[in-house]
Amino acid sequence: MKAHLYDLVTPADPGRDELGRLEHHAVTRGWEVAESIAEPIQSFKAGRPVYRRLVEEAQAGTVEAILVTSLGRLFPSLHAGTSLLFRWAIAGTPHVVAIDQGFDSATEGYTLDDAFGFLHELDRDVRTLKARVGAVNAALGRRGRRRVPIDFALLRELWRQGLSQQQIADRMTTPQVRVTQGTLSRRISEALEAGRLSAADQEARSQSLGPGPRATPNIATKRPHGLSGGEPAGEQR
Repeated sequence: MKAHLYDLVTPADPGRDELGRLEHHAVTRGWEVAESIAEPIQSFKAGRPVYRRLVEEAQAGTVEAILVTSLGRLFPSLHAGTSLLFRWAIAGTPHVVAIDQGFDSATEGYTLDDAFGFLHELDRDVRTLKARVGAVNAALGRRGRRRVPIDFALLRELWRQGLSQQQIADRMTTPQVRVTQGTLSRRISEALEAGRLSAADQEARSQSLGPGPRATPNIATKRPHGLSGGEPAGEQR
């Protein structure tokens, strides 16, 4: 079996290196190591491209096993962990092992209490890790919401390519900074007020956004499919 070794490294644990221990565990099981990655993040609001790619591959059925120290180092939330573990259990793949928690998705005979216990540990680990990262960032002066920088030269180019607002936000997101549609809209509004966007920029933006939503038809006067003439649909007896 080929195992993907994954670990999350945060500002709360600089110098953390658990991949060697994970690799030793994989070898002990007789597994082949497909990849071994430690993904660094500055905050839990930052993007996690390695995690997202691993989940996408697992959903596609190309990942046989995922080996981590704890479920809280893999899943960003209790909801994500519960949803994915349930889907993967039904699909029968991937095989997920958290060595510090003694969790093994291939183990048969887990009781309901066992399942709730593992999920409780996942929730506790995520909350504890978020609190520790928040405390470290606060001590370093990273208080409040950080202003997300926008590359307006890139923005203009993406507008001219006709990309949608969501596609542009996705293209601008990096492992360190997550750009949302809301953030993008706020920065564009600020630039418009400051006169930083030319008429050509605004025209490119309008073409990228496309036409506005169509008016919703009045259900009371819309005739059912197949009827011609007669009373409106809302007045049928």
